[in-house]
Amino acid sequence: MEKNGMSALDIRFIVPELKAELIGGKIQKIYQYGTKVKEFLFGIYAKGNTKLLFADNSSIFISKAKEAVPQEPPTFAMLLRKHLMNRKILDIRQHEFDRIVEIETEGGLLVFELFPPGNLILVGDDGNIIMPAEFQRWKTREIKPKVAYKYPPRTINPMKLTHSDLHSMLQRTDRTLGAFCAVSLGLGPLYGDEVITRAGLESGTPGKELRAAETEKLFTALQEILGMGMKPVLYEDAVSPFPLESRKGAPSESMPSFSDAIDSFVTSARIELKSEKKEGLIAEERGRLERMEEKQVEAREKWESMEKEAGDTGNIIYQNYNLVQSVISRLNSARESGLEWDEIKRKIREEDTPEACSIKEIRENRGTVVLELGGKDVEIDFTEDVEANAARYYEKSKTARKKMGGAERAVRETRLEAEKLEEKLRTAEEEAPEEKEAAPKKPKRRRRRWFEKFKWFVSSEGFLVVAGRSAAQNEELMKKRTEDDEWIFHADIPGAAFVVIKKEKDRAEPGDETMKEAAEFAAANSKAWAKGMGNVDIFAVKRSQASKPGGLPKGSFVISGERLWFRDQELKLSVGVRVLDDEAVVISGPVMAVRKQTNYFVTIQPGFKKAGELVKEIKNRLLIKSRPEDKYLIERIDDEELEKMIPSGMGEIVLYG
Repeated sequence: MEKNGMSALDIRFIVPELKAELIGGKIQKIYQYGTKVKEFLFGIYAKGNTKLLFADNSSIFISKAKEAVPQEPPTFAMLLRKHLMNRKILDIRQHEFDRIVEIETEGGLLVFELFPPGNLILVGDDGNIIMPAEFQRWKTREIKPKVAYKYPPRTINPMKLTHSDLHSMLQRTDRTLGAFCAVSLGLGPLYGDEVITRAGLESGTPGKELRAAETEKLFTALQEILGMGMKPVLYEDAVSPFPLESRKGAPSESMPSFSDAIDSFVTSARIELKSEKKEGLIAEERGRLERMEEKQVEAREKWESMEKEAGDTGNIIYQNYNLVQSVISRLNSARESGLEWDEIKRKIREEDTPEACSIKEIRENRGTVVLELGGKDVEIDFTEDVEANAARYYEKSKTARKKMGGAERAVRETRLEAEKLEEKLRTAEEEAPEEKEAAPKKPKRRRRRWFEKFKWFVSSEGFLVVAGRSAAQNEELMKKRTEDDEWIFHADIPGAAFVVIKKEKDRAEPGDETMKEAAEFAAANSKAWAKGMGNVDIFAVKRSQASKPGGLPKGSFVISGERLWFRDQELKLSVGVRVLDDEAVVISGPVMAVRKQTNYFVTIQPGFKKAGELVKEIKNRLLIKSRPEDKYLIERIDDEELEKMIPSGMGEIVLYG
C-alpha cells in the first residue's frame, strides 16, 4: 500500500484479518468525520472488547486510535446508526479482485468502494441502495437511493489467470511491462514492480516483446506473491503484507498485523495531509475575505456616488424651478394645441429663449426632456410637475443611501470576520486529545436571545420583527423593548398581538416589503384567526403614538394621531425548515420571508383542523419535498415545536413549497 491508498492485493490480505477479528461482533458506535469527507469509524464489540474499524475513500483497517469526533453526527452517520446499531456482522468479503469490501450485517450490506473518488453505500436486503455517503453517476451505473446496486465493470482477476491467459494478454498489449502489471493486472505500481523484480525482468520492456521463457518467469512470480503468507512490513513510503524484494535493504519495520502496519502508515500520512489542508484552507479563507471586502468596498463607493449624483440633481431642479416649470408648461401647451413633435422641435431650434436654449433633447416616446441645468444634463418627466421630478431624484438618493449603509455594514462585518480568523490563528491550541468513550462531553446549551421568548421572524429586508404571545408579553414588549420611533402594528379587532419592527443603529427606516410582512404577521396573530376570518384591517403607528392611561387592562394601549392602514390583510402564515449542517431549524412568519429563509415550507390559513393533526400533515408535506439526505432531520423535529407555530392551535394547509 502506498500513499494513494490500498490496492486490490492489499484488500486480498486485509480481508481475512478483518474476518478473524470482526465476524460475529456487534456494531455499537458509528462516527463520521465531517459532511464533505468520507471518513468513518465503527466501534464493533467482538471477542470481549471493542475493535475500531476505520475506513476512508481508499483504505480500511482496524485502528488503535480514535480521533475526537463531532458532537453532532452528520445525517448519513445518523442513518447508518438507525439501520446498523447493535446489529451483528455476518460476513466480510472482497468482491472479485477489486477494491471493494462488503460487510454483511443483520441490518443491511455495507459496501466500501475504495477506488477514486471512494464511497460507502448502504444496501438493503432487496439489493437496492438505501443511501450512499455520496451520490455518484458513472457511465455504466448510478449510485443513489432506491436503485439497484451494480458493481463496476469487471476487471482482470489474477487469482483466476492461467499461463495461457497471461501470454495472450501480453501479445495484445501496447503497454510496457511495468504499466501492464500495475494497470492491466490491477496490482498497482508497488506490487507490479515487485512481480517484475522477482521475475528478474525490466519494467520498461514492451509487454508484447516478452519471450515464452520470460512470460513463464512472470507468471511464476505472480503466483508467488498471490500465495505469500502474512508477514507485514512498514517502509518509509509504503506498507506491505509481506517483505518486498524490490525494497530489499530499504529501512523497514516488522509489524504484528497488517492493520497495525496500515494504521501507523495512514495516521502519519493523514497528519501530514491535514496540516497541508489546514494551511491551504486558511489561505483560501483569507483570500475569500479579501475578495469579498474588495467587492463590498466597490459596491459602497458605487452607491455613495449614486446617492450624491441623485441628491445633487434634485437640488439643481429646485435651483432652476421657474425654468423647468416653464419648459414643462410650454411642451404640454404645444401638444394640447395639436402640434406634432417634429414641428415642436423645429420651433424650439429657431427660438432664442432660455427655455429653448436649455433643451438638449426631447424623448417623446418616454415622456421626458433632457435639460442642461447648471452645466449638468438632467432628464425631466414633462408629464409631472417640478416637485414630482425633484422628489423622484431625492427618492433615488434615499434608496442609494440605504444600499450604501448596507454595503458599509457588510464591509465592517467582513473585516471583523477577518480579524476573528487572525485572532483564532494566533490563539489556536493543539488538537484536542482522544475522546474517552466513557464520558462524552455534553454540548454547551446555546444562550437564548431576548426576543426568542416572543413570536418573531426576520423580514426579507433583514429587520427583526417581534410580537407578543399574550397580554403580559404585549405589555412587556411595548414598555421595555420598543423605542418611540419604532413602528408598531395591530389588527383592528380586540384581542391581537402588538407587532414591532426593531430598528438597527444607523440603519434607514424599514422598506415597503418589511412593512407589508409585519402587517401580515399582525393579522395572523390576532383573534381573527381563531374566528376563521379570511381578512382583517391592520394599522401601523409609531410607538410614541401609544399611551397607557390608568385603568386600562394589561396589554392594552390607547392609540392617537394618524394611522397607516393595511386594508383587507389576508390571514396566512408559513412554517418552514432551514437545514443547517446537521439540524433542521423551524422558522415561521410571513410567506415571502419564510420562502427566502428556508429550504422547504408550508403555508397555512385559518381552519378547524386541530394542531396535533395539522402538525402531522405539515411534516408529511415537508418530507415529500425534501431531499433524501434531509428527510431524517425533518423527521427528528419535535411536534411541539411545530405546534407552537400554529396560531390559536388550529388551521389548514393552503399550499406548500
